[in-house]
Amino acid sequence: MMRAMATISILVAGCADSRTVDGTRRCATAAECESIHPPGIADPASPDFHGILLPSLGWNLASCATCHGADFAGGKSGRSCLTCHDGGPTTCTTCHALPPPTGAHAAHGYACSECHVMPATWDAPGHLFDGHGGVIARALVVFGPIARTGGATPTWDGERCSNNYCHGAATPAWNGGANEAPCGSCHAVPPSDAHHVNPRCGECHGRVVDDQAHIVNAALHSDGKVNVGDDSGTCLACHPHPGGAHAAHATAAHRIAAPIGCVTCHRVPTSVHDPGHIDHPRAVVFPDGPAIWNATTGQCSNSGCHGAATPSWTGSPVVCGSCHGIPPADASHAPTLRLQDCAACHARSIDASGQLLPPPAGKHLDGVVDAP
Repeated sequence: MMRAMATISILVAGCADSRTVDGTRRCATAAECESIHPPGIADPASPDFHGILLPSLGWNLASCATCHGADFAGGKSGRSCLTCHDGGPTTCTTCHALPPPTGAHAAHGYACSECHVMPATWDAPGHLFDGHGGVIARALVVFGPIARTGGATPTWDGERCSNNYCHGAATPAWNGGANEAPCGSCHAVPPSDAHHVNPRCGECHGRVVDDQAHIVNAALHSDGKVNVGDDSGTCLACHPHPGGAHAAHATAAHRIAAPIGCVTCHRVPTSVHDPGHIDHPRAVVFPDGPAIWNATTGQCSNSGCHGAATPSWTGSPVVCGSCHGIPPADASHAPTLRLQDCAACHARSIDASGQLLPPPAGKHLDGVVDAP
């Protein structure tokens, strides 16, 4: 280290004594330049490479600026640093990549300011130097707003961080590798609270994670916000395209009945955390009866809509005759009646050709038998 520091001091003094060319003190030839700098000053493989010597100088780029100019464009040396250093040697990437390859930098993906003070200049206090001009031994960690979300008080002990929003109760080691923070280490899967009993993460957080706990958008994960559905705050935030026969019921796709609202089969919550909403592993169906839902077979029964039929939620669509025979098999309906005969008694539901009247004018399956 002593040899390197002595070399740098000689270089600065030698450059000041170089001869004048075009009225500016500069090195006239490569040979003269090499007489001021050691031969390996620009060779990354040499122990005299300037990137190796600079730490021994206490990262004092001002020494380089003495000859190469404050903007490092050449100054009195006439040799520009910008030829190799795009943007100049004081840019962040001169000393480290963005992000640096060390530790878990690349795995985090946050802006540098979330864990460090971003300096306005290379020599700003807190970057390379402390407030007294001394060299900082290692990068300062100053946590930003994401780590402090929810009033967290994150700390860093030089090896592990703790008490931060990002990792919850976990204390991952910075150099521990990917196994330090697998899915579930920061919060359980699902999180261990009353609101998370559904293991299918994607049903509520589909923009962030899928039902197999695979992150689909890292930018939205651990961003300081709880992303629910599309964040619209409406039912459609999590239920934009519900599966099974939801659409057929809600839109009256087969014109068998008027559109059926959610409340017909579910207790519609007034807020996300209402009992019976997300505190069950599956949606609660027919909470007040008398209809019955069998989650194992995917069928409903004892409902006024389907009579004795037990249609499958994901099976073939219900058609005319599925819920009651044509005609219904009871004493009020002669077995010889045809579909076209229904209008004689049920003209508010069906026409003389045997076609159901479309809702809302049609009264089929409105809960009232419209016989005269």
